[in-house]
Amino acid sequence: MSTTLCFYAQVVADTLLLFGLLSRSASAPGARAEAQEAVAAALLARTAILESVDDKDWRPTVAAFSRRYLGIGRTDEQWLEAVSTALLGNWISALDTQPPDGADTCTICAMKHARCTGS
Repeated sequence: MSTTLCFYAQVVADTLLLFGLLSRSASAPGARAEAQEAVAAALLARTAILESVDDKDWRPTVAAFSRRYLGIGRTDEQWLEAVSTALLGNWISALDTQPPDGADTCTICAMKHARCTGS
């Protein structure tokens, strides 16, 4: 995976993690509802990838997710590969776990980034 692609995938993975954490937290109901909607859309895009019969049939669903929830309308192969890589990652673990006591979302993202880059 190229450095650029790895960077894109990590940014998307961190955003997915934020959606997951916000959807479960005691944040304001409006923010929680928006995060829950984004998580549902991410799970739909993930399912499209997992259930795809060829290499291209998942792309419209992933592109729509990217456009709506990530705010990025790119549909080039490199970007969609990065988004799909992140969607297939372990961000969904945030849906089943709570952050460690005292750890805020930025701390958790920094820990995940350090594991990805080995720093």
